[in-house]
Amino acid sequence: DFRTKKIVDIEDAFTVEYRNVPLRGKIDMAYELKRGKGFYLLDHKTKSQISGSMEYLLCFDFQILFYWIAAEKLYNRKVDGFVYNIIRWPQHKTLAALEKDLARRPEHFFQRFEVTFNRKDLRKFKQQLSAKLQEFQQWLNDELPTYPNQNACTGRGWHCVYLPICGKNDYSNFVQQEEFCFEELED
Repeated sequence: DFRTKKIVDIEDAFTVEYRNVPLRGKIDMAYELKRGKGFYLLDHKTKSQISGSMEYLLCFDFQILFYWIAAEKLYNRKVDGFVYNIIRWPQHKTLAALEKDLARRPEHFFQRFEVTFNRKDLRKFKQQLSAKLQEFQQWLNDELPTYPNQNACTGRGWHCVYLPICGKNDYSNFVQQEEFCFEELED
């Protein structure tokens, strides 16, 4: 795979200004094809399930589009594609069972998708991003209320740990701790 690729950057944490808002992230890899045929971004994700509709879902994945726009600003060049490696979380009870299953059907655990966008798609995303940032800024300024997302409170066999707070304003099983920031997002 790397005989045809030249790595430009790996694990590059970035901050870019977009509409006067600092946006941060970390691109797993940026690379160019050695024969000058394009500049690509690559990201790795783990998922418990890889659905058959994954290639369609990736077409409007916020992170892919956001990184695409950020990379064009960071590297001052057109991005030609986004490669998305997905690794399925194994559900095996033993390492031996996992090894056997991996040997038998590796495609079940490892899948790669390539996503491309045209300029019209990117313009549409930029409009959506601008609207989201404007709404977020209004929320920060207390110009918009905070409302719960009821669809994100429960799932198969689990519920959000903050459900007591959102549901009944019950903080009794919670403690306040110092502010936390992920290392790669610190200034």
